[in-house]
Amino acid sequence: MKRLKKAAFFAVTILSASASVRAQDVSIRNGEYWIDQQFEQRKSVSITNGWQTELDVSSLSEGVHTFSFRASDSKGRWCAPLTKYFLRTMPTREGNAPTLYEYWIDGDFSNRVQNKMATDGTVNLELGLASFLAGMHTFNIRVGDGYGQWSAPQTKFFLVAAPTYSDNVVTTYKYWIDDNYEKAVTGIAAENGVIDMELDMSGLRKGIHTLAYQICDGRDALSSPVVKYFVIPEPMPENNMIAAYEYWFNAGPRVRMEVEPSNPLMINDIWIEIKDVVPNDIPADYRFDVSKETVYCEDDVFFGMSAYDLAGNSSMAVLSDTFRMTLPVNPNFIDLTSEESIAFNAPGAGYIQGFRMSSAVGDSLVWTLNEACTADFYDSNGMRIKAEEKTDEAGAYIYYMKATTNVTYALLHHSPAVAKTMDISCYAVSANSISPQEWGCVFRSAKNRLTVDTAQSGRLCIVNVAGIAVVDEIISVGTSHFDIPSGIYLLQWNDTATRKVLVP
Repeated sequence: MKRLKKAAFFAVTILSASASVRAQDVSIRNGEYWIDQQFEQRKSVSITNGWQTELDVSSLSEGVHTFSFRASDSKGRWCAPLTKYFLRTMPTREGNAPTLYEYWIDGDFSNRVQNKMATDGTVNLELGLASFLAGMHTFNIRVGDGYGQWSAPQTKFFLVAAPTYSDNVVTTYKYWIDDNYEKAVTGIAAENGVIDMELDMSGLRKGIHTLAYQICDGRDALSSPVVKYFVIPEPMPENNMIAAYEYWFNAGPRVRMEVEPSNPLMINDIWIEIKDVVPNDIPADYRFDVSKETVYCEDDVFFGMSAYDLAGNSSMAVLSDTFRMTLPVNPNFIDLTSEESIAFNAPGAGYIQGFRMSSAVGDSLVWTLNEACTADFYDSNGMRIKAEEKTDEAGAYIYYMKATTNVTYALLHHSPAVAKTMDISCYAVSANSISPQEWGCVFRSAKNRLTVDTAQSGRLCIVNVAGIAVVDEIISVGTSHFDIPSGIYLLQWNDTATRKVLVP
């Protein structure tokens, strides 16, 4: 491809090619080209040993355009189009210069003013703006050359100031309450411009209200409204006094202290113990002291206080600066027994609910929660236990682990904000709960599978915790496999007593 020429012609050269397919000669025979995706207006050409032409593009607008070409072979097969870009430049104007200018104000293009420019290309304007309203306005101007080409407009902002009157004074005023402009009250201002009002607000309900007012000068010009807020308080009892105060730490519970009513209340030489402080959050690096069954958190603490009068009205709260502390958190441990389900208050921000589960070392423990939360597990040595977490078909959260000590602790925190109560249960499955000598068979559990090895045929019944039999059939001598969901199951062999088994 050659670049665009000054005469607005575009040179195109296409070289032919040939190939051998199954010993037959195939060559380029025809071609088609089009400009700017105008495929419907494509031109066809014959190609023999290449093709070269010059295209007149003088009718195209200035800017970037596309030239697309495709060729077909002697078998009538078309290739994919080849697209190239070319630039149609703006013609150069030797000796061109600005000759005209146009300007308009406030976007009023239809009433623009046009004049010739000075020979040196400068414009000197003096505009009469006396008729314009006070406020912000726009001035737009553009220039044109000898070929009728216009520049992009330039916009400037200017301000028409309001006239000042040295003898102007405030004459009247108008006010209204709570946006009730239809019932606005008008009055006459004093000679010195001072407005002194005493308003009867006894008919207004208790709460926050607005008072809006405007002033008018000697030329009947109104000011913008000014709005003020005021409060109609609850009626106070006669000889009202402070009767109590409350204090608290963080978002924890308030401690109320009744005092001998007085006004003002003087509190001197009191000692407030910092205790039962609720953390703002339970951090991930909290420390669990198993010997004291207490959790310790590093957190920022603030102290709040407010006073109450004889009518029970509270003052605004006064809050201290925050200070760093190590806060003890009591998990209020609850003892669980196997297969028992307990409902408890969901541990929200800053709270931990603890549970204790006693079992033999090596027992399989399966904890079930009906709500999502953070669940941490520890042994009686204070070592964290890694649990395998799953979600069952009902949406419950299941945690599997092996008991490494006789007591296992569960610490629950960060429950959902919408959760009010939660349910928890724990199944303890003994490692020796099935006796091969007693039943004459061996049961082995693996991930989602229960395997039975037996030397004699018999009836096997497998029941889940919901009481539904997932397997009830006669099995033959040898090894049998059953693919079942993970969980706790009750096994019954040949109508003997049931045993529990855990399928992870």
